[in-house]
Amino acid sequence: MHSNCLIILSNWKYADLWHILIENYDRYNFFNDNFDIFITTDSINGFEDLESSSSFKFIVYPSNLSWLEALKFTVDNLVLKKYRFTLFTFDDLFITEVKTEQIEDILSRNFFYYKLLDTHVNIYNKCECRNGELILTNVQDSYIGSLVFTIFRTEFIHKVLQKMPDNLNPWEYEYHASKYFRERLGFFCAQKSVISYQNLIIKGKLNPISRKNIETLIGRKVVLKRKVMNFCEVARYILKYYLWTAFRRVTPFSIQKYFRRKY
Repeated sequence: MHSNCLIILSNWKYADLWHILIENYDRYNFFNDNFDIFITTDSINGFEDLESSSSFKFIVYPSNLSWLEALKFTVDNLVLKKYRFTLFTFDDLFITEVKTEQIEDILSRNFFYYKLLDTHVNIYNKCECRNGELILTNVQDSYIGSLVFTIFRTEFIHKVLQKMPDNLNPWEYEYHASKYFRERLGFFCAQKSVISYQNLIIKGKLNPISRKNIETLIGRKVVLKRKVMNFCEVARYILKYYLWTAFRRVTPFSIQKYFRRKY
């Protein structure tokens, strides 16, 4: 048992991704060497063999729970297991690059929140970056608290979740989370991302560009019984993504929250 864990947030509707996810993470010995790895779900029916054939384990939550209740259920389990840090991500995000030495250094330190992506960095606060990281004490970014490749001190995220209403879905959690992270001591963000990834599923559909990149990465075809995004959907997604990314880089975070719901 390791002192840290990796949680891949999932559910039964995304079970078709689990085998590919395991292949993806197994390419990087770093994760198995530094984390106990769990996939969260409301059912493992038909996938029981994955626990015996891989280093991945399941945390199965009751199917009648809301998304945030399921997250609380998961973190309750992690507190009982006494994990020091928890790295969160989602089941449709596939890793393409990991800067392992930098993450090992991060795990050796004392903090409450560490974003492995540079999403909290823009032209207004980049001058505040020191030694490859940004201290988030004064950053008014409404994305602070996002679970996308973020490491939390386990006891800290456990206490914060207890304050949140049970009925939040993933998007509502992300939108409102920063309100619950008022105490920012020990909050950091990588100045340059230490993990790169591809988003395979967009609004329930397969992203053909990400699929091609993942196939190249794992060396085999990715066959999923899902609808595939058409050219217009892909083009619209890419345009929105780059416009929003550019907008976040050049505008103060204090005004961005007014545009988030529209985006």
